[in-house]
Amino acid sequence: MAKKTAKSIVSTLSTLVVATQWTLWFMLVFAPLTAIGVPYLPLRIGPDPADVDAEGTTFFIGLIFDEGMTRPAVFLEAIIVMVMAGAALYGLHHLRHILRNVSSGAAFVRGNGLRLRKAGYAAAAAQIAIYGLWLISVILEATMGLDFEGRVIILTPMPWVGILGIFVLSTIFLEGAQIKEEQELTV
Repeated sequence: MAKKTAKSIVSTLSTLVVATQWTLWFMLVFAPLTAIGVPYLPLRIGPDPADVDAEGTTFFIGLIFDEGMTRPAVFLEAIIVMVMAGAALYGLHHLRHILRNVSSGAAFVRGNGLRLRKAGYAAAAAQIAIYGLWLISVILEATMGLDFEGRVIILTPMPWVGILGIFVLSTIFLEGAQIKEEQELTV
């Protein structure tokens, strides 16, 4: 009964991962189209339909609105969305493999730990790339006079806490695989 419940949970998680991957592919495709101004997209630039008093243009994805963004800021946001979506897709790809291993009863295998480590490196690289893009926008604003009005950078430790958690999980999986291998050798 417990194995059946665990398999059901893993199956549900796999379905959620696939749905999330499709959503991220959608964002990865439509973010650049939105930035160049292709009309009639779910991600678009224009007035906020919920706020008739909004001034300036609005870039929105779903329900996220940023008022008063300039064109360079919209391009910057689109690139950031693409970087984040790409890193998340890479991590979810590895998560699907891990869930496949877990559902077959092979949770503590070396490959799962290495997959988590790769996902952690991708998440860290994406976060550093976002900071780099923000820095480039500051430099372009200072040297070329481009206006990045509406640009937002949130300096919070939360992404790094999550990335650290991924690396801790990776170490746990690698240690579990090593203990399992040693146990198999002693029997």
